[in-house]
Amino acid sequence: MGSIAALIGAALVGGIAGWVLARAFFAVETERSNEDLIDAARRATLAEVRLAEERTAHQSLIGDHARLVEQYETFKMGLTVDLTDSVMALNGGMPEVIQPPPPTPDIEPPSGDLNSHESNLRSQVANIARRTMDGVSVDDDLQAIRGVGPKINTMLREMGFSSFRQIASLTPDDLSYITEALDSFPGRIERDDWVGSAASLHAEKYGDSN
Repeated sequence: MGSIAALIGAALVGGIAGWVLARAFFAVETERSNEDLIDAARRATLAEVRLAEERTAHQSLIGDHARLVEQYETFKMGLTVDLTDSVMALNGGMPEVIQPPPPTPDIEPPSGDLNSHESNLRSQVANIARRTMDGVSVDDDLQAIRGVGPKINTMLREMGFSSFRQIASLTPDDLSYITEALDSFPGRIERDDWVGSAASLHAEKYGDSN
């Protein structure tokens, strides 16, 4: 019986000690939680204060900007008035009147000189066509020449060119006249190498380079 009573007593003491420790631990944790809550509330309050300060500063900047805009508009208006007064003073009290520029006279090109130039150009090209034909009329497909299309082919034939041999016989001076007559880009005939292309086509078709 004595040992049982001792065990019961020990159990009671252990239970009471455990309860006391649990209460103490709970009290400590509760205190820590309260401190955390207080700290969080303090930080939230500081954040609200800073936000309010920033809002106040922003409103102040908006007010400063509005005042600067108003001052600028006032200055601009005053400057305009001063300039107007100065101009009127220089003009004897009358506002400045801007006169329109005089009309540009229509200048017509001298038709006689233009027609004469075109006539001389056609004559030069016709002489080149007769010289390069050398008394032999041949009908080749000029569109086979590199850079010659249907339109240029028609224009060349109207000028008197119908054979590879004629194109292959052209000199640099001849090419300048033909370029102007065709109203083509300067250097296009040389760049496409009409002379070399026509010479190759003539040799391929007729078996000679003459």
